[in-house]
Amino acid sequence: MCNCKKNKPNNLDNRVVLEDIRTAYNTITTKGKENLSEGDWLYLYEVYSRAYPSSNGIPNKDDLVSVLEKASQLKTAYR
Repeated sequence: MCNCKKNKPNNLDNRVVLEDIRTAYNTITTKGKENLSEGDWLYLYEVYSRAYPSSNGIPNKDDLVSVLEKASQLKTAYR
């Protein structure tokens, strides 16, 4: 059951969240996905939960990297 009409599905229109996503993705590209510590993964999942607060599931690590990569390419907030 989707509650998209009741709650905002994501926070990608928030410039602070977009900057957090870019910083998180920069961490991935700098260290490499294979070299991320558990603390890094916790940080990445925290950024994901701020960006997508209404998400019902938790993505696996590969999907998380993919979502953050796509979101990091947004140049400006959208509506």
